[in-house]
Amino acid sequence: ITGKLPRFANRVTLKNISPGMKLWGVISEINQKDLAVSLPGGLRGLVRASEAVEPALLDSTKDVEGHILSSLFHVGQLVSCVVLQLDDDKKETGKRKVWLSLHLSLLHKGYSLEAVQEG
Repeated sequence: ITGKLPRFANRVTLKNISPGMKLWGVISEINQKDLAVSLPGGLRGLVRASEAVEPALLDSTKDVEGHILSSLFHVGQLVSCVVLQLDDDKKETGKRKVWLSLHLSLLHKGYSLEAVQEG
């Protein structure tokens, strides 16, 4: 690596977070229909079940959909996620919801097989 490298990383805030941004997070809560993810900067994101599990797996487990998330994930698990959208929270004014996805197709969007090198 050549050239100057940044000395610090910018803090992640609601002002600079945007759709398409990739982040690391930690699962903080598992519900029937979604996951709560703790993000850098004290932020919290939500992952719908359909964005946490591949659709084919959800279709094959319709009868146990409420338990699929708890069988695949655990509180404290580190996950890589991508920001889908930011919504204003209807319950609390001034608050925004951060919607995330764990789908690998979105996380690795733009990569091709040519990008993979032997290591």
